[in-house]
Amino acid sequence: VGIFKFGAKNSLVFVVALTIVFSTIGSYLSFAPHFYRLSVNTRDLDFDPVDDLTGSSDYRELFNWISENSNQTDVVAVNRYCLVASELPTDCLALWNLTSALSGRQMLAEGLYPPGSQDLNSEREHRRVLIESFVKNPNTANYQELQKYGVRFVLVDYAIGAFSESRTWAPFATVKFKNNAGLILEL
Repeated sequence: VGIFKFGAKNSLVFVVALTIVFSTIGSYLSFAPHFYRLSVNTRDLDFDPVDDLTGSSDYRELFNWISENSNQTDVVAVNRYCLVASELPTDCLALWNLTSALSGRQMLAEGLYPPGSQDLNSEREHRRVLIESFVKNPNTANYQELQKYGVRFVLVDYAIGAFSESRTWAPFATVKFKNNAGLILEL
């Protein structure tokens, strides 16, 4: 009699609802001290959570320069790319796709090749070799071919190959920006 007068079907629903409510509250209360300790322990850590995603501040500076000093329609060549991931899995990181992602610009070739696109392998390899040859030894032929693809800038990552301070890409390109991670050439 009163408010707890239910039929058998409603009683079962009521018991299930109470079980869910009390188990949720119980779980929260049992883990609350751990959550609190974790938040207190990590509150004073000094880290840049963006670094794990985007790399160092020097890389972000390169990507920002491209974004701020180029048109959205500009094509950028970069000597950062992956070969087939199954061949060199430790050398192929998601980081290698960040130039296009963070600069908002189209790359001539970058990153890991998606599955099911094997019919494009020869073109990708041609672009990769073209960029690599221009970065290592610019000449009229590779300069003109980059221009045919519409490339305006070349981002040179020092992690791929070091270059001396006296290195020049003249008369094919000029250094527009430079930091510890790399440099940006304008054709």
